[in-house]
Amino acid sequence: MDLSMQCPGDSDFPREVYNDLRCPICLEFFKHPIILPCSHVLCRSPCTEHLFDFNFIRCPVCRENCYISGGIGSLPRVIALESIIEKYRTERRKAIKCASKGSKSLITPAVFGGGGGGGGGRSEGIGGGGTGEAAETGIHAVSSSGACSHDGNSGFAAENSETEQRKSSPVSSRCSEDSMCFPATITVARADDISQTPRNNLQSLSHEPLANRSSLLSISSTPRHFESLDTSLLDVTFDSVTSCPRHGLGSSLYCQVCERCVCDVCGDADHVTAHETNTLDEASLQVKSGLVRNVDKMVDSQMKVMDSLQQQRQHQKDMEQHFNRKREDIDMQCDSLLAEVEHKRGVFLADLDQEERMRHGEIDDVIEVFEKILAASQSLTQYTTELCEKDSATVLQVSPALNDQILGSMLDCEACQVQPDDLHPDFTQGKVVDLRKEQCLLRDICYLNPPGAPNLDLARCARNHNSVALFLVPHRGSDVVDTYVIRYCSEDQKNLGIEETVTFQNGHSDHLSSGGQGIASLSYVALLDNLSTATTYLFCTTAANRAGHSPNSEVVQCVTLTHSDSVVPAPVILTAMCKTYTSSIRVFTPSPHDVAPEQSISHFLLYRSRNRKSLWRSVALCGRAEHRLFGLEPETLYEFVVMATNPGGECQLSERVVLETEKCS
Repeated sequence: MDLSMQCPGDSDFPREVYNDLRCPICLEFFKHPIILPCSHVLCRSPCTEHLFDFNFIRCPVCRENCYISGGIGSLPRVIALESIIEKYRTERRKAIKCASKGSKSLITPAVFGGGGGGGGGRSEGIGGGGTGEAAETGIHAVSSSGACSHDGNSGFAAENSETEQRKSSPVSSRCSEDSMCFPATITVARADDISQTPRNNLQSLSHEPLANRSSLLSISSTPRHFESLDTSLLDVTFDSVTSCPRHGLGSSLYCQVCERCVCDVCGDADHVTAHETNTLDEASLQVKSGLVRNVDKMVDSQMKVMDSLQQQRQHQKDMEQHFNRKREDIDMQCDSLLAEVEHKRGVFLADLDQEERMRHGEIDDVIEVFEKILAASQSLTQYTTELCEKDSATVLQVSPALNDQILGSMLDCEACQVQPDDLHPDFTQGKVVDLRKEQCLLRDICYLNPPGAPNLDLARCARNHNSVALFLVPHRGSDVVDTYVIRYCSEDQKNLGIEETVTFQNGHSDHLSSGGQGIASLSYVALLDNLSTATTYLFCTTAANRAGHSPNSEVVQCVTLTHSDSVVPAPVILTAMCKTYTSSIRVFTPSPHDVAPEQSISHFLLYRSRNRKSLWRSVALCGRAEHRLFGLEPETLYEFVVMATNPGGECQLSERVVLETEKCS
């Protein structure tokens, strides 16, 4: 379609093309349009400049992050689009001008009292008699007029038919007692009549607010002030009164103060001499220009409403996707929990099956022995019976050995007798499953809540010349902690408003345990190094999970030592004497044996997975030179540090040692 041949707002002009000429951010016509790598177009200034950040820009249409090398200046301009917009604006200005010329416009000077002069113009105007073009096209013109005399008497000098039709009209004109002007003439076309009107009679139809633009008001989400929108004007019809009912002259002037059409005699009246009057053409041009401007503003407002509606629908889709992701997350969590339950069920049943097979084997062996003893005893009994039937010499010769065999068989049979208590032994002792506690936990399952404020074990916190070890008290069982955030600053940094932040992963999924010690004996330690010597620091800790952040912990003040202040000997780890296994590592350190008991120095083994920056787990060595950690992941690197502390809060750290567990065979 040739846009240059269309007036903006014409009924044939596609609304989609009009939307394509507007920036999706400022909702105005493109100004210096540039094309993004994702093929969408934006205004260069200020829309694109506000979205550009470090050679990246996120398209507001497709939400794609686009990398731009060379800055915004390297993006190409869309010159063809600028030309189309310029043609659109040119045709728009032409449409405003053509709306004020000729009697073929929807709102013409003829309606205001004769198309070009006198009362003779009635038959040529749109609102004239049945012989004009209006009668052929079927466009109904609405015109009302009235006159007021000096003493307040007013009346219409029209024919009876016109008077009766005017009485039935739903629109009434109001005039003050001092006014001597006719009511303003209004022309409104019905939508169904417009569709039947020849195109050459609708040059300014693009600016009609109630015809072609009526489709823009059909929005599902209508504001409150549009709910009472009166559309009855589409069906209103008035007679055209183009002559003064008082003087019988054609209306040739328009009073700007009274907003009425008047004749020359009325214009010379004393009470309107001071009023500003214009010719009908000039007044019509001013009125139509104002209508055109208001319609353009209304169309722009409607476009903004449509954009807002589109944004609301997109927001609704995003909300649905968000809830779908939440549903998928809940399904995944429940499936994971059910998978753990099924895994435990399989472990318990497999253990029972193994125990049953073992017991079956033992009983089968006993039954086999019993059957052999019984068979031997029965054979011996039959042989003895047959021997007794032989001669005396044979019996005397065989009887000594036979008696010995009979006695032995009797003893074997006596040994095979089972006590009643042995028939029902408790083979499953120690294999009782009671899940009442877990069922209570399942009943208490609810949405995740932010964790409580973390607590620091001040009695165990320690420091040296450049490091601080903060011992965190484990959270209660109902809290889930994903990360710990530690904020700290020195006194000088506090005065300058500077704060440093370190984030540690909790690593709660690492089910690590130590030989002979449970998880409860483990503690979490945050090591902060590269600090200044002999400096006062302030520390504050928060915990976080996917539900939110916890309140801040109490602020802890700690002063680092100088190199000469520390009296704690530095511990060491002998890597050559350490041993790695598939799921465990044995660490050897001679430091607990190198200190005297009266020094009251405690040693802790700190370890964590090297794959992520998490909190250190600590285990008290309790004077042992070696310690073996169980429950480690195969083929995983782990860091180890030995920390020695005294009751004064001073500490020394060994060099960090990295050991890797072995591969599963």
